[in-house]
Amino acid sequence: MKKKVIMVNSQDRDNRLRNERLNEGINEQVKAKWPDLVGRSFSGIITRGVGGNYHIGLADGRSLIAVPRGIFRKTGYTPTVGDRVICSLTNDPDVPARIDDIKPRTTYLVRPPLANTDILILTFAVQNPVPDMTLIDKLLIICGLAGINTVLCFTKQDLNPSAAAQAVTAFRMLGYESFATSLTDHTELDSFLGENWNGSIIAFAGPSGTGKSTLFNHIAGETIMPTGEISEKLGRGRHTTRHVELIPCRNGYLTDTPGFTSLELPDLGLEPETVIAGYPEFATLAPHCRFNTCRHLKEPGCAVREAVKNGFIGDTSQQNFVADRYERYTFFRKQLDEIDPHIRKKRRELL
Repeated sequence: MKKKVIMVNSQDRDNRLRNERLNEGINEQVKAKWPDLVGRSFSGIITRGVGGNYHIGLADGRSLIAVPRGIFRKTGYTPTVGDRVICSLTNDPDVPARIDDIKPRTTYLVRPPLANTDILILTFAVQNPVPDMTLIDKLLIICGLAGINTVLCFTKQDLNPSAAAQAVTAFRMLGYESFATSLTDHTELDSFLGENWNGSIIAFAGPSGTGKSTLFNHIAGETIMPTGEISEKLGRGRHTTRHVELIPCRNGYLTDTPGFTSLELPDLGLEPETVIAGYPEFATLAPHCRFNTCRHLKEPGCAVREAVKNGFIGDTSQQNFVADRYERYTFFRKQLDEIDPHIRKKRRELL
């Protein structure tokens, strides 16, 4: 008589054993509060981090606190707001979850630590205060290197409609999504979000006093962030945000980025050639330079310098804008060129 052979799927067996282990020793209070999560892994997103504990947002809108596994301390891979994680329940009613794994990040900002930003809206006023173009370029460089879809929003267009229109047109010419808003008109912002949100993490950045908090509260539909005022003495706004937290909104998340605008390129240990990431109009011309190692400064046969000099980028009204952009490019390039390569490497390692 032949013996009956029962085939067991090894993956099913491993999953069953793992779920049994996850279920062992779980506090009854935890089981009662999270019955659907008992004995299995579940996905979430880190919405806030405080003192080594992390708030995990679930797809159904619920939230619970989690601690990371010890392996993360050994590897030096720190969970970050915005991380999409795999968790399981613990035996602690106060901290009922444990972060078991972190999914690969699509983007990452160093300061503030923020992962998986889908869209970053740079907010600058057209007046009071006037936009700092050097700061805009610096942020575009950082966002370009991080691979973040960057949008420019120029606020207070009612104070100077002409300047707002010129700024929007100029940055659209470079390939950046751009629009203007006022205190009472958010039409273009609402239209952009309606077309692009779709579960995304959307972050705001820019100097204080430019209306970030006002826009944030408008999108959220409630007062989540306090609005600051312009200091008459300093001519700039008072900071009103001090930490990063993802705010559930519509079908995605909103967040501010305190400290982002204070980043300096030398502190990031960037290589000089990476500066061009914030200048797409020059990056498209770089392959046409005579030398592959062209820095686009004084080298002969530089396609970038020729295009700027002869007005080949943009229309006639935008030549000054392009020339000023080139001057800022040379500033940042030389700034990084002057730093010893070993120092740049050391700074990257410290991030």
